[in-house]
Amino acid sequence: MQSTVFFIILALTLTFFIWGKFRYDIVALGALLAVVFTGLLPKEQAFTGFSNPAVISVAAILVVSQGLVNSGVIDRVSKKVREIKGGMRFQIIVLSSIVAIASAFMNNIGAMAIFMPIAIQIARANEYPVSKVLMPLAFASILGGLNTLIGTPPNIIISSFKKDRLGEAFGMFEFAQIGLPLTIIGLIFITTVGLKLLPRRKGNQRVISDFGIDTYVSELKIREDSPLLDKTFQELEQEHGNDVNFLGIIRNGERIRFNDRKRKLIENDKILVEAEPEDLKSFFSSINEQKEEIESEKQIEKREEEQNLKLAEVVVMAGSPLIGSTAKEIALRDRFGIQVIAIARRSKKKRSKLESTPFKGGDVLLVEGEADHVENTLRQMKCLLLSQTIWGSNSAKKSILAVLLVLGAILSVAFGILKVEIAFVGAAFGMVVTNILPLKQVYDSIDWPVVVLLGAMIPVGMAFETSGAASLITQMLLDFGENWEPWLIMAVLMIITMLLSDVLNNAATVVLMAPIGFKIAESLSLSTDPFLMAVAVGGSCAFLTPIGHQSNTLVLGPGSYRFSDYWKLGLPLEVLIVATATPLIPIIWPF
Repeated sequence: MQSTVFFIILALTLTFFIWGKFRYDIVALGALLAVVFTGLLPKEQAFTGFSNPAVISVAAILVVSQGLVNSGVIDRVSKKVREIKGGMRFQIIVLSSIVAIASAFMNNIGAMAIFMPIAIQIARANEYPVSKVLMPLAFASILGGLNTLIGTPPNIIISSFKKDRLGEAFGMFEFAQIGLPLTIIGLIFITTVGLKLLPRRKGNQRVISDFGIDTYVSELKIREDSPLLDKTFQELEQEHGNDVNFLGIIRNGERIRFNDRKRKLIENDKILVEAEPEDLKSFFSSINEQKEEIESEKQIEKREEEQNLKLAEVVVMAGSPLIGSTAKEIALRDRFGIQVIAIARRSKKKRSKLESTPFKGGDVLLVEGEADHVENTLRQMKCLLLSQTIWGSNSAKKSILAVLLVLGAILSVAFGILKVEIAFVGAAFGMVVTNILPLKQVYDSIDWPVVVLLGAMIPVGMAFETSGAASLITQMLLDFGENWEPWLIMAVLMIITMLLSDVLNNAATVVLMAPIGFKIAESLSLSTDPFLMAVAVGGSCAFLTPIGHQSNTLVLGPGSYRFSDYWKLGLPLEVLIVATATPLIPIIWPF
């Protein structure tokens, strides 16, 4: 009976994860409350997941990653990366390798966020499509995370799970025994055959076309002092039609098309305009010039006082508080001084009202705000500035100190001196007291939805076992593969984990699959290490969809990728990884 109840809860949880209507941390909390209210988990254990070493480790590593950025270490590396010469393939090989290495020692989403704008700049300078470089970088960040204990949350979860069950965790570099060959083979495939499988989407060499997005759709409101007031539709197109494409008018909540050429614009009309950012800027400038001619001197002075504005182009990252909300609901303009001027979503053009359009991960926004604080505000909202070129301090002393703190944490874990959570909390503390990382940024740098997800799903994983549901699934797999060799069962376990990770958060997938891998090994009286490592590899290698991993989501908008683009490259890559890992894992960790 208990297992049936859990399966119902699990089915609903997976449905909501895949649906994506609610953020994954909210879904995880709902699952946690469900297993508590149904009696599958004692109330006293409801929030024990938040004190789990895996949760603390993930949070600490996110803080340390931000400290590395602040110290200027990454800026020094990125300046060298910008100087890369050679053809497209060589530049992609170098960029992908650097991202993979960085992802092994810092948060892989952070590594992508740092090097993605640089990759875009290099692609633009060398006149090749950004769609050829961003997905390889995203996949490289995932592969790089396989190599160390701290490279990706699935590795931390698996190590913590083993520690809880057997009293011994996986070592800092133990994952590299399988991670390194998979990374090398994966990068070779991506930068050779893989490049031929990627789309070649390229407009002219203006900024937005390099991101693979043809146009923005903007919404402009006619105010009482607008120079466009009382102009006819025909006059509007004659004066500005070369720069922008006028799609229609929203008047009193209704859409009006430009069919009636003599119709005049009135106050509070909203014009829907389709254009590239450079053309939008020209359009705005033209309107402002007309406005200056009719404004009084007093009005001009007032406007100039308010002119300290900056346009910024950003990507909405996975985990952003903007996701699922609209600009109107969050009151972006009134509370934060941020005005959304335009929005582009993959290769589709948004034609609905901007203020009521819910944001999605991977959206590219053109926003305007006060130059003094617009960038900091957007970073707090987990939005990546695509034009960002300066990272952290110029102090060599801080760079050296940050490297020493991280190196000390890594070595202390590698030699068994400290547990990973203590070592990296210590490194984070060291960055705060040495002023490498301001205290406020400590909390801003933590991806709280991931922390809540882990804290909620770990007790759900406990209920998965105590309810008997994990044992039932294990027995079904064993019955199905009754006459199979252990390596084949392990391979099937890896494939199932990989497919789940393509539609769920990878951390949630590993929390659910680790008990199954452990029980399979116990039932067969085999070592648990190869099965747990198969779950770790499968949980990390999510290449089929833009939602399986945050790195995939991050490049979705800027690369103008479609859903099919991911599986065209991701499917053969996942097949290659399974084919490589299946014989290697039992050699490194015998059954």
